[in-house]
Amino acid sequence: SQQSLNEALEWCRWVLCSGAPDTTLAELRAHHGVHNSLCGRIWKSGTIFYRCRTCGMNRTNAICADCFRNGNHEGHDVLSSRKFGGCCDCGNPDAWRPSGFCRNHAGVISSGDPLDCLPLATRHTAPHVLRCILL
Repeated sequence: SQQSLNEALEWCRWVLCSGAPDTTLAELRAHHGVHNSLCGRIWKSGTIFYRCRTCGMNRTNAICADCFRNGNHEGHDVLSSRKFGGCCDCGNPDAWRPSGFCRNHAGVISSGDPLDCLPLATRHTAPHVLRCILL
């Protein structure tokens, strides 16, 4: 019956998501929404910003103070300045090495594997559930 099929599909959603599907989907949206974007904050001359020669792709790349504080540049070749206005490059893989992105601008997943955006529990559960369904 249609109701039995709907119940089975709903059960599969719960198993694949390792819990409440709506919660898992909300977590995915949160992880790949705002936190995956570029910072792009614009500052005027007189505002402190940072250049990390280890992370920046060229000498003009810089990040705002918030991104610097929320990143890990320990042991890097870092300069701070207030001389120029600019735009934060955090989250931009064309301007900044992904290892230097702050925790709020994780950048784009570069592996190309769509499973990388799923929670670990779902990645482990999904193949077993699909195997049971398809066999």
